[in-house]
Amino acid sequence: MVTNVTMTQEMLQELLAGVLAKTTLEDTSPIRSLDGTFVDCKSRFGGDIKECVNAFIDAISVYKDCARISDTNALLGLPMLLDGNAAIWWQGTKRSNPTWTQAIESLRHAFGRSQPPYQIYRELFSKEQGKEPTDVFINKTRALLAKLPSTDEPIPIKSQIDMIYGILHSRIRRNIPRDSFDTFELLITKARALECNFFDHIESQKIINEKNEEKFKNFLLFYHRKGSPCSSFCCTKVSWIY
Repeated sequence: MVTNVTMTQEMLQELLAGVLAKTTLEDTSPIRSLDGTFVDCKSRFGGDIKECVNAFIDAISVYKDCARISDTNALLGLPMLLDGNAAIWWQGTKRSNPTWTQAIESLRHAFGRSQPPYQIYRELFSKEQGKEPTDVFINKTRALLAKLPSTDEPIPIKSQIDMIYGILHSRIRRNIPRDSFDTFELLITKARALECNFFDHIESQKIINEKNEEKFKNFLLFYHRKGSPCSSFCCTKVSWIY
């Protein structure tokens, strides 16, 4: 037996409202479109010999992912990030790089100044730490080691620490024994604390020396004005001080 169901106007409207609400919820799922650009990107590359193309590529790649920039928009916006020789290079090669991946690889090949491993090691051991802060020196030397070919067997961290520790300033090696740390982070922390105390001591000693020098000046001037037997000696000292 078939039962006829009669639907009122209100029931029909409620049914349609429920279907529309479900459709709208599905359409508004959190999917962001890839419509970002490099307009607000601060990274720039000019192709100068002192600039690192790999660091530039890493920076814009991270920005591209965070800003959700499509490959098409990234390729169109790449010239905005290039200056000098790099901009001139792009004008001559953009036709042969129709995709973002090809453009990045061409940029890396054109300005990536690769050194053979033996040259990197020569550069590493040719410069010992001078007056440069230890954390800056360590970061620079680690960046130099990072230039080694990725196809080579990676150098263990312990060996990297040994190599860099050997070219640190003798003051650092004298006060921070090698067996007191096993990571670069701990070495940098200890070195910063040591340098902070050292510079505080230097500043305190400088203030003490300035006070002693002022006292010595006053002492010499006093005896010089009194006409003491040592006036000629004092006069010579005062002339030397001034």
